[in-house]
Amino acid sequence: MFLWMCKKCLCQWGLTRVRAFTTSLEELAARVQAAEAARASWRAPGDARDARAQLDAVSRARAQLPPLRRLADELRAQAQHLARDNVQLPDHLRARLDDLNARVTALSAGGEERARQLAGVARDGGAGAAQGFLAGSVRPPWERAVTPANVPYYINHELETTHWDHPKMIELMTSLADLNEVRFSAYRTALKLRAVQKALCMHMLQLGGALDAFDAHGLRAQNDRLIDIPDMITVLTSLYEVIAAENPSLVNVPLCLDLSVNWLLNVYDSQRTGQIRVLSFKVGLVLLCKGHLEEKYRYLFRLIADPSCRADQRKLGLLLHDCIQVPRQLGEVAAFGGSNIEPSVRSCFEQASAGGREGGREGGKAATLDRKTVGEKDKEKEKEREKEKEDKEKSVERDAEGQLQHIEAFHFLQWLQKEPQSMVWLPVLHRLAAAEAARHQAKCNICKDYPIVGFRYRCLKCFNFDMCQKCFFSGRKAKNHKLTHPMQEYCTAVMHMLQLGGALDAFDAHGLRAQNDRLIDIPDMITVLTSLYEVIAAENPSLVNVPLCLDLSVNWLLNVYDSQRTGQIRVLSFKVGLVLLCKGHLEEKYRYLFRLIADPSCRADQRKLGLLLHDCIQVPRQLGEVAAFGGSNIEPSVRSCFEQASAGGREGGREGGKAATLDRKTVGEKDKEKEKEREKEKEDKEKSVERDAEGQLQHIEAFHFLQWLQKEPQSMVWLPVLHRLAAAEAARHQAKCNICKDYPIVGFRYRCLKCFNFDMCQKCFFSGRKAKNHKLTHPMQEYCTATTSGEDVRDFTRALRNKFKSARYFKKHPRVGYLPVQTVLEGTHCRHTHNTV
Repeated sequence: MFLWMCKKCLCQWGLTRVRAFTTSLEELAARVQAAEAARASWRAPGDARDARAQLDAVSRARAQLPPLRRLADELRAQAQHLARDNVQLPDHLRARLDDLNARVTALSAGGEERARQLAGVARDGGAGAAQGFLAGSVRPPWERAVTPANVPYYINHELETTHWDHPKMIELMTSLADLNEVRFSAYRTALKLRAVQKALCMHMLQLGGALDAFDAHGLRAQNDRLIDIPDMITVLTSLYEVIAAENPSLVNVPLCLDLSVNWLLNVYDSQRTGQIRVLSFKVGLVLLCKGHLEEKYRYLFRLIADPSCRADQRKLGLLLHDCIQVPRQLGEVAAFGGSNIEPSVRSCFEQASAGGREGGREGGKAATLDRKTVGEKDKEKEKEREKEKEDKEKSVERDAEGQLQHIEAFHFLQWLQKEPQSMVWLPVLHRLAAAEAARHQAKCNICKDYPIVGFRYRCLKCFNFDMCQKCFFSGRKAKNHKLTHPMQEYCTAVMHMLQLGGALDAFDAHGLRAQNDRLIDIPDMITVLTSLYEVIAAENPSLVNVPLCLDLSVNWLLNVYDSQRTGQIRVLSFKVGLVLLCKGHLEEKYRYLFRLIADPSCRADQRKLGLLLHDCIQVPRQLGEVAAFGGSNIEPSVRSCFEQASAGGREGGREGGKAATLDRKTVGEKDKEKEKEREKEKEDKEKSVERDAEGQLQHIEAFHFLQWLQKEPQSMVWLPVLHRLAAAEAARHQAKCNICKDYPIVGFRYRCLKCFNFDMCQKCFFSGRKAKNHKLTHPMQEYCTATTSGEDVRDFTRALRNKFKSARYFKKHPRVGYLPVQTVLEGTHCRHTHNTV
């Protein structure tokens, strides 16, 4: 009984001490929070008097820090005493004590640095007083000083030299010389500019934040006036304070701010007059900040547009001159046409003029066609529309040669869509930034690096040949690969585990090549799957439970292809079931599926194609969705594929004959015999194609199959959608959903092609949510990755055209139920392909 009483007393004593410790900890947290709030209110000093006033306030605030330090030390000592007395503090209290200790230390260090900066400003009192806090951007033996024009320069007291450039800027420019080994100028410039962007921490600055700062400091519509260095520092300070609040451990505000001023002066004020144009200041920041490429283009055009939203050649020249100064500073201007921007201005206006004339002709033709279809009652409205078009055409100012005197935003965007020589480095910079986080599950065929990090380049002539960006930039060669081969660039990667190539190797290793018609039992399936999952588990040990995944895979295959549980499925079905779900390029999957059914002459008949499509359609059947894809009857799909192949063959024959006739008219007498031989070969090849009585092909080849699948037929449309869905999982679009207001949009992004600047997230799109002016019948464009400049311009022009189409048009052209969006088919991208699962 006595022992029990003693234990009870000890427990109460320990609990009382823990409660007292918790109370003291709460008091410390409140005082630290108040001190941090006071620190957050610090601002840049305006002059010497303001600096002295702020220095007094900082001194009073620093006087409150020693009691905080003593209280933190006392609490740490109490925690040690409790531990010696076997009183265990909860983990969250110990963690909170450590956090408060670190915050008190940071407050002390910040107060000392702030006092030193303010003392420097108060001491200077004249030119550069507002820049006094930037003295902390350099360390001994360097010292920062300013000229009477407020231009900063840097003194090296050890070497007794002065420099216009910050010591860190000198180091940065020296390090950029290592990138001169990159063969291609656009990539070389983008790599250098990315290094500058990171050194200035501009990659953390959002475009919207920069534009808000311009407006907040009265720079709107002030592009022609000059801005001096103190005003630049004021604007940049507000920007970097926002960045530092979001990334306190990554941003050194005085250093980044001083480097930014140094960079802008190097680019736009090499003579160090102490002033640059506001337009140059805005352009220099917008080019380096983080933002969507099309939004940057639109803002740059707004900078030079007049109140009617148009720009003339002089204004465009000023803008392009400021843009080209960036590669000039990096020593790369010669690769982009030099400092003379007149050819670029002329190119933009010539393209706009040519587009305007073609648009006028097309508009007139369309109007004629419309008049043939409308009734008598609509003719008056049609004439009114024609008159409006004529008036609009007359309002466009042209010179004696028919060239436009002004361009609008869509002209500018259409020109930039083609990535002209003078501006090609900017979209390359954006792709380079996107590629930094990409890890492609592929091996470089030259240096053997795996996985490929950054850009991935695939040869379009060598089969299954990949290169990393290091080998591509340095121009390394392989045995059969030549530098003249066309290459496909990838800047993003899609992460899944089972590689298509690994699955095909496993099929061959287990003797399943050319065994598609025989049956495979469950033990053999388990053997093949085990070899596959062992490879996956070796690469992802923390993510893969081999027995569970293997058992689920067998379960899935039996559900799809052996619902009666006979214990056997065809080898063809086994291969198709795995290939459809594994990771691989979509076209490679299509080619392999065709090889499974092709005869030795690489052709397939209707029966074989029917077997393949039957195995494919079982996947949506198992998911209860087969009705949306035409049902289990695959005969219409087989007939569709062969009819398209037959029609294509006849058209190709007619075109070939026509071309041959034209060639005969142009060749000389000596070449007629060779021409006749080529004609004879074409005729023999045409005769060898087997057709039935109705002229239909009896067999198709791989290219027929691929051409049919390129149109995403109803029975197979779910497979490319699966690939786009996988690509969209990691996508974060810099856009806001106009319905639920989510930002950024994660996953699929849907853009309306009739409403300007109207985006939807996949959640709102899938649930059919409506907006005020947006209707479900409007055409939509789907994106599974960040948009390119070309896609943005294309959507803008489509929306512009659709604005003039009536509601009846969209009712007559409803969207297909199983795929209610417009998508970009594989192979149509000029630089990006994202059809990989």
